[in-house]
Amino acid sequence: MTEPTSSVSPSDHEDSQSTEGISKNPSGSEPTVVKPPGARVPYPERETLVLGLPLSPSSHKGAIGRLGEYDVLNHIGRGGMGLVVRAFDGQLHRNVAIKVMSPDLLASDSARERFFREARAAAGISHPNVVTIHAVSQAFGKPFLVMEFIDGKTLHARIKDDAPLKVVDLLRISSQVAQGLAAAHRHGVIHRDIKPANILLEDGIERVKISDFGLARLAMERSDLTSLGNVVGTPSFMSPEQVEGKDLDHRSDLFSLGCVMYAMVVGQSPFRANNAIATGRRVVSERHPSIADAGGKLPRELADVIDRLLEKNPEDRFQTADEVADLLTRYLARENQKPSTGDDSTRALPQKYGPQKSRWSLVLGAVVVATAALLAVMFGPKTSQKGTEPTFEQADSSNSPGGVAATVHNGPTGNSFLSDGVLTVAADGSAEYTDITTALHAARPGIRISITDSSTYKGPLLISGPHVQNITIEAPQGAALMADDHQSVIRVLNTAHLVISGFRIDTDVFQHAVEAMGACPGMHVHDCQFHSLKPRDSPIAVVYLHDGFAGTPEDPVRLEKLDIRCGGVGIVVGGAEDTACAQSLRIDNCRIQGTTDYGIPIVMQAKVADIGIRRNLMTTGTTGVSVAIEMAENCQDIVIAENTFHNLATPLMLALPPDVSTFRIRSNLFVAADRVTTATGSVYDYANWFDGNWWEPGFDCDDAQAALIATVKPSLPFVSRDPDRKEFLVPEATGADQMPGHLMATPEVSSADEAR
Repeated sequence: MTEPTSSVSPSDHEDSQSTEGISKNPSGSEPTVVKPPGARVPYPERETLVLGLPLSPSSHKGAIGRLGEYDVLNHIGRGGMGLVVRAFDGQLHRNVAIKVMSPDLLASDSARERFFREARAAAGISHPNVVTIHAVSQAFGKPFLVMEFIDGKTLHARIKDDAPLKVVDLLRISSQVAQGLAAAHRHGVIHRDIKPANILLEDGIERVKISDFGLARLAMERSDLTSLGNVVGTPSFMSPEQVEGKDLDHRSDLFSLGCVMYAMVVGQSPFRANNAIATGRRVVSERHPSIADAGGKLPRELADVIDRLLEKNPEDRFQTADEVADLLTRYLARENQKPSTGDDSTRALPQKYGPQKSRWSLVLGAVVVATAALLAVMFGPKTSQKGTEPTFEQADSSNSPGGVAATVHNGPTGNSFLSDGVLTVAADGSAEYTDITTALHAARPGIRISITDSSTYKGPLLISGPHVQNITIEAPQGAALMADDHQSVIRVLNTAHLVISGFRIDTDVFQHAVEAMGACPGMHVHDCQFHSLKPRDSPIAVVYLHDGFAGTPEDPVRLEKLDIRCGGVGIVVGGAEDTACAQSLRIDNCRIQGTTDYGIPIVMQAKVADIGIRRNLMTTGTTGVSVAIEMAENCQDIVIAENTFHNLATPLMLALPPDVSTFRIRSNLFVAADRVTTATGSVYDYANWFDGNWWEPGFDCDDAQAALIATVKPSLPFVSRDPDRKEFLVPEATGADQMPGHLMATPEVSSADEAR
């Protein structure tokens, strides 16, 4: 069954999981209440208020009302242009999905015209892999589409649960998507929003159905929406020409298909970033990471297909969806004829069905391999005294644009060099390896990679897979890491007990120092410096933890003793559109500093649980900790304790319901603070969360509010208020043992909080 999803406008987060709403609501007959945009607190649970529809009474059992000739059963979700409900067609005795045009668009004549135009275009597509449009109608002046109801889940949900998909599943799904697109393109329709959430998998047979042609337009027509530069779609799956607002043709959908295929292998789009602007920059100007670099495995020929689909220039892609469908169908037929080996993700497909290479390209590939081998022997890095000659082994071809690659291990052969459990790295060749990436390829569970010098190393470091579980990467001499802009310098996916320490990372404008996703129990990042090079220009997080990022209560993730100088945000916990819960995280003893007029040290959003923020110094910026959670059940067991908030006019922004029962804010020190902002507009609703805090008023302090949630101290005694001095915010001897905050001498911690 599908999880409840809702759509956002194109300007929202690039990986919003919008859907046509064809999939069944897992909650059964109970309607899902969806709040209007911007709502912070629950609305009354009456479906007519949520949908804004004047439904007629219905005699059908379980119906909440009647829309035209259809009995409305429950709300499903949102599409690109409106709300979607499940209904019963009494004349034909079948369930249908009804898409009702959004009320906020009804006033626009152009939007109404676009709705009917797209409906006619979509209804003209008759294909097994496209959701069927049964009718177009109106009720009470509100136009709507009647579509077939699909009992199943989205490809987005399948990727979340099962990525990487097996080769045979990748081929089966992508070939059907290509066939559905080919049918649409023959009717002159460009989808414009191909993404996993708009690809439905029918239960039982998992037949593919492309949904949400609510964003498609007839290719030969132009409307005033287009002339105004209206760009629709999901940025991380959009083509470069769509991001730039250029005229599109059917090849734009092929680029999006390449992104979807990539996500089936890696788990997400190759261009995903923290916000739409950064994502768009990646789509337009940055080459996608190879499947292998992103931690995936794929036969060379299939990786070549994805690479060609993702070419920036439409002329360099496949030219028709029919061509892609034919190629993938042939691949699938050959794959189905093979006996399973238990790991079909690494089997090569038959060369004769792959993208054809000229004889010259094959000769050139052989020359490249031979030359690489010769140069490595003649001029390669020094080998370890523990080992022998450099070794070569065949690598995944997606490392190489030409389809042929070799991995050069500049360390010893065999496993003898792992006997001491340590791999050493030094840029000058004095250690076993000269770069961290090669050492990571050689790692095994439990290994420690030690960088023995203070050189600057080129990333990104992509850490994922069974061979890197329970490893330590340390830089005791303060080695630096860097990567090209738009790339996360360290990227972690589903890696347990990873330890990273001692590094210096200077991030560029659109760059995370650390990005982590999935299950990462026991991950520990400590004693590192993460500094934004251009903080006033950088809108994204230095540390970004999202997409199901989680430790466990027994093995939480720990961020400890980090020196973070940020622009927009220091640490973000949870993606804006995440459905999985970010949980079991401890942020301890860190210093997080923004700019004088910009910056939020810590953001928690979407769905979080078991988060402890303790003994941190947060200084300079607009807000200290921002919490943006819409429903109380999505925020559990949060402790913000013994921190110092300095020169932050709004130390806390609590955009969440006040009925969260397990949120504690205690023994914090608020210095030069003005006020706390809340979702309800009144801190009185949240007063029971606060205990033992001290507050030194700022220039525009709300004195009554401060007195309600803290002990007000007109002037606190510090040795220094200069952020550049070692004694910054160190309490003077008098009363130091009583002052709360990050240097609290004898913190009173309850046994329940001690684990945090």
